[in-house]
Amino acid sequence: MTILVPGGRVYFEDKYNNDSIFPNKCVPSFQKIYKIALDMNKNRKQYFPIFGICLGFQLLLCSSNDNIQRIEGCNNEENSVPFHILESGKLFENLDMIGNPNVRYNQIYRILEETLKNSDWNILSTAEDRDGNKFVAAVEHKDYPFFGVQFHPEKSMEIQEDNN
Repeated sequence: MTILVPGGRVYFEDKYNNDSIFPNKCVPSFQKIYKIALDMNKNRKQYFPIFGICLGFQLLLCSSNDNIQRIEGCNNEENSVPFHILESGKLFENLDMIGNPNVRYNQIYRILEETLKNSDWNILSTAEDRDGNKFVAAVEHKDYPFFGVQFHPEKSMEIQEDNN
């Protein structure tokens, strides 16, 4: 079993989560999934990977550590920028960078490198938004099969670029 946590439009702040018709259950639901996956890998020695994309990346990191903060003001909605690989890790070890090194972002939050210092996460890559603000673009857990990317690997750059 593998858990894929995709992107989407979910707000982390409580002030946006008080909708009685459509309450936001995404954050607490994923926190439960994360705890189950952690237990499966750590205590039961069963391989239970998680891969987070965009919002899923943010949920993964924030569920793993209360000290990881999201910073508002990331100017990166519908943006194509290069990402810089710092470490290949398991996620990028077979990545062929021939061609366009740009990836597609659509985010309003960013996670800073310094937030992940001394954490259980290896920073694999970083990028910058339109305003030059640096953020973490990809990570993998040091001990468990948990991976996350802030960008959208499922979106075709060629098709997206033609539509802008």
